[in-house]
Amino acid sequence: MKYLRYSINNKTYPGVEIDNIIYNISSIVNDITNKTIEFLSNLNIDYEKLEIVKTYDKLLAPIDNIGKIVCIGLNYSDHTKESGMSIPSEPVVFMKATSSIIGPYDNVEIPKNSSKTEWEIELAVVI
Repeated sequence: MKYLRYSINNKTYPGVEIDNIIYNISSIVNDITNKTIEFLSNLNIDYEKLEIVKTYDKLLAPIDNIGKIVCIGLNYSDHTKESGMSIPSEPVVFMKATSSIIGPYDNVEIPKNSSKTEWEIELAVVI
């Protein structure tokens, strides 16, 4: 099961994807946020009784209204080797701006005078 947000005619809707089927959950919550995820996890919902989303204009960032993004760097040995660095004795903790959150298939904006831009795949965990 995956929570998601999608738009139709510039209006945002919350959804859940189960077995490649997207269900509209706007009858239960207005949006997917850290608070609604906790709320939804405490409900026993029969998603198959909800409206199936057949088309949408765009998938959006899956969670709205994020408070902060705390990151851990150099957290696996292959990455430290790629970087030519040694494994840190303590976690490398840093913050990212919430404006860096984009949806799937969105273009990544590279700053005009960027001289070294690298791609990474990130995993986010909502606690």
